[in-house]
Amino acid sequence: MKSKTVLVGVLVVLSAPIYAGVESVLYKTKLGACNIVATYSGAKGEAGVMVVRARSPSGKNRCQISKNSLIRTLNEALKALENKKNISGLASIFLANKLRIHRWMSDSLIRKSRNDIHWDTKSGKPKKGSSNEYVNRLLFSDSVLVSLRKVLKNYHYKITAVSCEKIIINKNKLPYDAMCWIKVKRELLVRGKAR
Repeated sequence: MKSKTVLVGVLVVLSAPIYAGVESVLYKTKLGACNIVATYSGAKGEAGVMVVRARSPSGKNRCQISKNSLIRTLNEALKALENKKNISGLASIFLANKLRIHRWMSDSLIRKSRNDIHWDTKSGKPKKGSSNEYVNRLLFSDSVLVSLRKVLKNYHYKITAVSCEKIIINKNKLPYDAMCWIKVKRELLVRGKAR
């Protein structure tokens, strides 16, 4: 019995660095019947992930995050992140709850793909490559991210890629929903200017 206790204790100690990390709420606000929360999670010494999600406390309301609400949330969360000690920055921002709660992004995706020569509206697929690659490319190059780029730039981050998966096609055979991460990188500061 004693050897089992020691073995369990050793396993816990040895596995601690794998699971050790920082997770904290950076910003929380109420929007109608929903809460918007931005959290940060990351292992010590490595850039982490910010997760932005909207939740209805009762679970009965469908939450939506407007462009202005997302910009305000990112701004406040990045400001809080700047003030945290022992955090190695940010590698990505995960837009939890899928893209459809960011209706303005979802609508942009539908609008752009409807008129895009690279999307086949008969089959509901891109003419080349996967739906994931198509949505990643469209959102990354899309003007929808201009507002987010500005907020991130204020904190010396730039968007390097968009990574979406689990693309959902609507009844009109257009992409409208996905799980998306916005990949970011900290810009180097040279004499007070980002580079």
